[in-house]
Amino acid sequence: MYKIGIIGTSWAAKSPIPTFKSYKGVEVTAICSGDIQNAITCAEQFNIPNVEKDYLSLCARKDLDIIYIGSPVHMHNKMFLAAAKANKHIICEKPLALNAQEGQSMLSAVNKYKITSIAAFTMRHFASHQLMKDLIAKGKIGTPIHLSINDFRGIPVSKTLPTYRWWFEKNKGGGILGAMGSHFIDLTRFMIDDFDTVYGTLNSINKQAIDENNLVKKITADDIFSLNGQLKSNTSVSINCSIATNTKLGSNRTIKIYGTHGTLTLDGDELSPNGSQLLFSSNKSPLNKKIKIPLIKMSSAARKSVVPRFGLMIDKLISGINGKKQSPDILDGLKCQKVIDAVHLSNKSGKAIKIK
Repeated sequence: MYKIGIIGTSWAAKSPIPTFKSYKGVEVTAICSGDIQNAITCAEQFNIPNVEKDYLSLCARKDLDIIYIGSPVHMHNKMFLAAAKANKHIICEKPLALNAQEGQSMLSAVNKYKITSIAAFTMRHFASHQLMKDLIAKGKIGTPIHLSINDFRGIPVSKTLPTYRWWFEKNKGGGILGAMGSHFIDLTRFMIDDFDTVYGTLNSINKQAIDENNLVKKITADDIFSLNGQLKSNTSVSINCSIATNTKLGSNRTIKIYGTHGTLTLDGDELSPNGSQLLFSSNKSPLNKKIKIPLIKMSSAARKSVVPRFGLMIDKLISGINGKKQSPDILDGLKCQKVIDAVHLSNKSGKAIKIK
């Protein structure tokens, strides 16, 4: 039985904690938050026996094997380093850090303290994405020429400004590029190859928000981005995303991969009410043919957990602890962070950026 300590109560309460609680083989032992009352409330809600005053106290506990980091992005680095130094294995939310320099220090800590780490790129574990990767690897579409990802989401119509939160602050790692773009960057690497060159633009459709004192504050993080680039395999890529557009509520995601012999088109995703469908067209037949999406392999514990795709993160962490290397790990998180950094630099300079 692996014992887990939780850092964070906002996103953690929505998916990770319910999954940990329902995964046979782990036990949620302690929790902390930047606001101790939030930690107390969350502990009562999920019947977590111990509340710690801060992340340092949590990491110092001798009875914990694993730390889950679900805090705002600007706090990931120091929390990760504290957990690693305490010889805890780690599941860290994405994006990994504020920049690649922080990410490199986290990777160095993994190597120094010989711990196992997983970055929570859960989109890898959508059955449709796994199938697309497998079909590409088997040559279904020939050589990939271009990958296109478009995800524009609706917002409730309102005449009032949104409530200000850390997610609106660029310096705290907020913004849609980090929140959703990190998933798409990792998914691109997972299905095809690493990035070679990136050109990107960032903007904010929403300019202001209201804080807890009813004061208007400027939004500095992006809520719309466009990423264009080239992979090391010479495949071109375009990723466009926003959650602040006036379109229908829910997912409007489309992923297309054009190859020398055919095209794969994925409409929607497993989390949307209408689900997803995967279509294939080829040089021999331009008509779209629907492809059945099979379940992906995972342990019984993950399959029976509240959120199986997150349960698979635990599967992989435990497998890594037992000596079998797994991904997405912190190196994957760092490689993604380098692309995020390049998009920010490109947006500022107006130039294409080479990924080093």
